[in-house]
Amino acid sequence: MTKPLPAATAIDLDLALAFYTVLVRRARAGAEPMTYQELVEQARAAFPDNASVQKAIPVSAGRRLDFVRAFTEQRQLPDLSALVVSKATREVGSGFNGSVAPDAARRQIAAFDWEPVSEAFAGEIALARAQVREAKPAAAPRPLTYDKAATLMHAYYVANRATLPESVKAARERIIASIRGGLTAEQAFAQALGPAA
Repeated sequence: MTKPLPAATAIDLDLALAFYTVLVRRARAGAEPMTYQELVEQARAAFPDNASVQKAIPVSAGRRLDFVRAFTEQRQLPDLSALVVSKATREVGSGFNGSVAPDAARRQIAAFDWEPVSEAFAGEIALARAQVREAKPAAAPRPLTYDKAATLMHAYYVANRATLPESVKAARERIIASIRGGLTAEQAFAQALGPAA
């Protein structure tokens, strides 16, 4: 069974695309290891107009490689994260899958043709971006002002005066509060005229 790609934020996806691009360039140039700092710097240079990439920091780069790692693992490709090492230890990060030694992984990375796979990666990023947009909760509507709610209440009252009981006038403030709380004028009047009225 194919392992699904991890859930990602819009920032994760921006950085995954930037890091993937840098790592594939590095693979084509001989697959020599680079530090997280170098990865971030090269991503910034490659994506100067992307605010997420410009704000990237090396300390979180390893986690941001998760999408790239999952993509390569899902397709049984060489793990591009083998190209990124700690500045202090010169070792790969804890996210590296370790199915082969890092040096062997780098040789596989250098020998692999990334061109056809890069289009698939871009497609996965686009799909994940669409899912992020769909999952994004809609902004809460701004509450109506008292005057706007009163105007809606009055318009409903004028349009339906013949069918409304005289007692509805006593519920005016409660109706306005209900409309401000998100009910339609019709719902607010029905609630005010219900058993509690």
